[in-house]
Amino acid sequence: MGRAIADVRAAYRRLHDRHELVLQPDGETIRMAHPFSGVPTAFAVTAGGRRYWANCAWDTLGIAAALRVDATIDAVHADDGTAARLRVIDGQIDGDGQVIHFRQPWRHWYDDYIFT
Repeated sequence: MGRAIADVRAAYRRLHDRHELVLQPDGETIRMAHPFSGVPTAFAVTAGGRRYWANCAWDTLGIAAALRVDATIDAVHADDGTAARLRVIDGQIDGDGQVIHFRQPWRHWYDDYIFT
């Protein structure tokens, strides 16, 4: 793309510092570009014939919204490890009574974003 590696790394760092993406500890590899995860997680979204990883349950819905397509969401309940499946059809959630629970209050999400 015609950019020096140092310039790209500096741009990544600026985006990371503004919470627009999350870098791996190496400071060079993207871990999260919301709502997408750069690593496999317990939150998978199948949409438009492709599979994506989300960072959390909230981000699974963000992927469906960002892509503007129907999606199937497969996740694991944090409390007991059982499977959960949601579908987003025509922008509406079909979850058969599923609940999304956040362990951390929003004000603490950036304290340890990977844990949150």
